[in-house]
Amino acid sequence: MARTMTCSGTDNLRHKTAVIIGSGNVATQLGKAICDKLNILQVFSPNLDNAYELSKVIGSEAINSISQIKCDADIYILAISDDAIEPFLKQVKCKNGLWIHTSGSTNINVLYGIGESQGVLYPLQTFSKHAELDFANINFLTEATSDYALNIIDSLAKATGSTNISHVSSLHREKLHVAAVFACNFANFMWTQADKILSDIGIEFNALQSLIEATLKKALTNGPEYGQTGPARRGDMKIITHHIESLDPYQAEIYKFISQKISEYYTSNS
Repeated sequence: MARTMTCSGTDNLRHKTAVIIGSGNVATQLGKAICDKLNILQVFSPNLDNAYELSKVIGSEAINSISQIKCDADIYILAISDDAIEPFLKQVKCKNGLWIHTSGSTNINVLYGIGESQGVLYPLQTFSKHAELDFANINFLTEATSDYALNIIDSLAKATGSTNISHVSSLHREKLHVAAVFACNFANFMWTQADKILSDIGIEFNALQSLIEATLKKALTNGPEYGQTGPARRGDMKIITHHIESLDPYQAEIYKFISQKISEYYTSNS
């Protein structure tokens, strides 16, 4: 059962009010992290049950109609999917407050024309709604249209407990987001393929834990380019061919493509 919090503001956010747009992974984790630093009036989601699930945890009102959004709040945090931002903004009538989105690859200018000021609060992290998160080491990338807005957004980042805040333009934030997709999302997909291969022979994925941890440590210590090993790095075509033949067509295609790209990269950079 969700725990109900008593949320009261502190610091320069003490008297600020906010509306959270969204009830998914990012909205949930941010909402829980900042609700004791300012007054969150509402949680909006098209699905009222989802809005209520978060609102009862942080002590705010759940709404599912855009017309119900209070237009006198100080801060509006859009924690919704990238594709949903523009369609949502076209329906909003509110002209006051600071409007913030939390997207990695959406330009700040999508917010122009709404509210009194605009900004971005992007946490460079993967989120799950019910996971316990330590925000202390999460890097927040922030951007704003005014010094006042940037100060508020930085305060929101600090309110989570983070000590890593970087002022980054929309262009550079998108590049960081792309890098994060390679480092996180693509890597996780590869782990999924590895897990499927292991499950076919009755072995748990955690058999790879030591290898994954050692690979990550080496990449962080020496740089990933210099830590690359394996058949493709060595140019061991006999092993590569044998591996491809042992896989189903779907995984064989992935293995072949990635091996080719590794070989091409290190050949051209040798």
